Amino acid sequence: MQPAEPTPDIELNTVLAELTRQTLEALGASLLAIYLQGSFGMGGWDIYSDVDFMSVVQDDLSPAQLEKLQVMHARLFHLPSQWAQH
Repeated sequence: MQPAEPTPDIELNTVLAELTRQTLEALGASLLAIYLQGSFGMGGWDIYSDVDFMSVVQDDLSPAQLEKLQVMHARLFHLPSQWAQH
């Protein structure tokens, strides 16, 4: 059985997959989980909703990890999707 997609929106799922991949790349084993919150997490979203998520880490972020995350956010913002700019 294939796992369910996090949202009904295919384009947003692509952005979330990239967010997850890059966050794992930046944080490695320190990353414990990423949760979708807000209207998407509760199922009450629409095309104007923003995308709220929370990353849970095992330890405080190091300066190097923080820098990697800042670079990652800048890259994600430039993805060709409206969801990447929310």
